[in-house]
Amino acid sequence: MELFYTLPENVTGQSIQLDTFESKHLVTTLRKKAGDTVYVTDGCGTLFTTILQTVHPSARLEITHKKQHPAPDPRIGLGIGYIRPNRLDFILEKGTELGVNDFYLIRSENANYMSTNKNRFEKIVRQALKQSLKMYKPNVYFSGSLSEYIKQTVEYELRFAATGPEAPAVLPSFKSAYANQQSILVTIGPEGGFSKRETELLENDAFLCVSLGDTRLRSETAALTAVAAVQLFTDYLKETSIGTG
Repeated sequence: MELFYTLPENVTGQSIQLDTFESKHLVTTLRKKAGDTVYVTDGCGTLFTTILQTVHPSARLEITHKKQHPAPDPRIGLGIGYIRPNRLDFILEKGTELGVNDFYLIRSENANYMSTNKNRFEKIVRQALKQSLKMYKPNVYFSGSLSEYIKQTVEYELRFAATGPEAPAVLPSFKSAYANQQSILVTIGPEGGFSKRETELLENDAFLCVSLGDTRLRSETAALTAVAAVQLFTDYLKETSIGTG
């Protein structure tokens, strides 16, 4: 299935108007014609089955069916200290594929890069959303400091931070702390990790500091490892619950 994206405000009644980018992909790249079936998501959980009506000046679609997908459970947030642009792009893309719902880009003390180019980051997660057939588009937030990030994420029920090999291992820590929480936050430092002061800030604000192993990982490897660990563990618990229920 080829999936397209539309802003929720571009859905009116039984009609969807695609933007220029999506229209060009639909018509020029895939050579879709009037009467063809097109699948669209609004990034808020809805999958629309539509029929292409017109292609110029932008594609207009008629909705024939819609299905609301359940919200992610648990909701996963990923905080990452700014790293080099190409590596940050990789995290946004692969994190979206793995099921991250909220990205927080943190200007921590050791961050060697800073950008608030929301359009660029939104484009990356939007393309990853379509490629992986996700129905919920991740949010991208900016944190000017670790202190600001801590305040932004206070509503998460379970918050982890990978701080170094001296901390307890991630899976035993997660197993002992997890109690069917609906929102889980993973925090990864930039190249060079968190400073001593920042680690203390995290510990003092009820973050569980964990280790991802003895190997020194790049930030993007650490981020995806941590997210995958959360996903696999919660999926495992769901499966065993079904099997024993």
